[in-house]
Amino acid sequence: MKIDRRCFLSLVIGGAAGTALTPLPWKMTDDSSIWSQNWPWTPVIAKGETFYESSACTLCPGGCGITVRMIEDRTVKIEGQTGHPVNDGGVCVLGLSGLQLLYNPNRVTRPMKRTGSRGSGRWEPISWDDAIGQVVSKLSELRENGQPQKVGCISGNRYGTVPELFKRLMTAYGSPNVMTVPSLQDSLQLTMKIMHGSDAMVGYDLENADFILSFGSGLIEGWGSPVRMFKANSGWKESGIETVQIEPRLSNTAAKSDQWIAIKPGTEAALAMGIMHVMINDGLYDSNFVEQHAGGFSGWKALVMEDYTPDKVTAITGVPAAMIQKLAKQFAGAARPLAICGRGQGDEPFALNETMAIHALNALVGNINRPGGVVAVPKPDYIDWPDAEMDDVAENGLTAQRIDGAGAGKYPLTSSLLNRLPDAESAYSLEALLVSNAN
Repeated sequence: MKIDRRCFLSLVIGGAAGTALTPLPWKMTDDSSIWSQNWPWTPVIAKGETFYESSACTLCPGGCGITVRMIEDRTVKIEGQTGHPVNDGGVCVLGLSGLQLLYNPNRVTRPMKRTGSRGSGRWEPISWDDAIGQVVSKLSELRENGQPQKVGCISGNRYGTVPELFKRLMTAYGSPNVMTVPSLQDSLQLTMKIMHGSDAMVGYDLENADFILSFGSGLIEGWGSPVRMFKANSGWKESGIETVQIEPRLSNTAAKSDQWIAIKPGTEAALAMGIMHVMINDGLYDSNFVEQHAGGFSGWKALVMEDYTPDKVTAITGVPAAMIQKLAKQFAGAARPLAICGRGQGDEPFALNETMAIHALNALVGNINRPGGVVAVPKPDYIDWPDAEMDDVAENGLTAQRIDGAGAGKYPLTSSLLNRLPDAESAYSLEALLVSNAN
């Protein structure tokens, strides 16, 4: 019997379709999963008592609460912590994959010492005793020479037990050079300090807002806590709450928002000022809040009215004047409007004029420390340790000017300026640097 090309293809396709309709694929899938679990290199969790520990995820700045299931001394699952104010039981894929980071066979499990030139990537493992001994030797040498300020510390986090331990160590040692990786929260805290005189963090009551004006924040792309933002975004959609994304590019957040306003990069502050011009000109702001809580409003108003007319702002931002007027009326017309900022995931610091302009939008509608608005959040105070004991060497070292210039001169309100470290103008240079959870 002769089989031509058409008959052969019909036979193959028919056989594949017939096989797919039989229990055979499902049986093979089930068997393969059983076989793979019995391979000798597949880790098997020992039987034992199961218990749970509560903690916070540190894989991103969101700080979601997690519940960790453990058997004996091994972690077997990470879940979202029910009732936690940030994520309330939810957890993102990054949080779920924390076990892979903890038990990855390629992770670094012991100290490594560079053996080649810097950048060559050549390292050799050493013992913990050797590593600690070398660090102690260098730190002791600097201290004996009366130069504790030549030791610096970079922390990837501003708050938490480990950063506080490093701050305490550097205080007792005698160095003022504790620096943190800059983030959006730095810009927001500085805004609160300048505009409110409050040394507090900034929080947004996103769940109770009824109009969202986002200046580039990646609301569904990792800004803040991903779990919280996904839930908030779903709630906005269900409740018909409008979200407006102001951003130069069509990001995922912009594509999913109700309005996407394309703007020239770096001109967000001018657009915020233009929106406020319309609100002031048309009397759309909360005059009672301004009279009771805003100082220097008349001078600031004169600046806005003269330099940020819709036509001038259009020339700066590329946003049509009609759209600026529309945004002003939408924002002022909502009961609980909220303007937020922080490009992308909000990991990077923001221009201060931009955060202040956007924060002024919230103040102009009186949505400060109110439901659905901006909230001044006190800094964490759960760590209550006694003051570190200092000797004469430590006290003298702490009087030295910080190597990054923070807290003095042109930067009196800043606490850390890590970006200035490579080109720092200082009477001394660092000879040792401790780095924790930072790159």
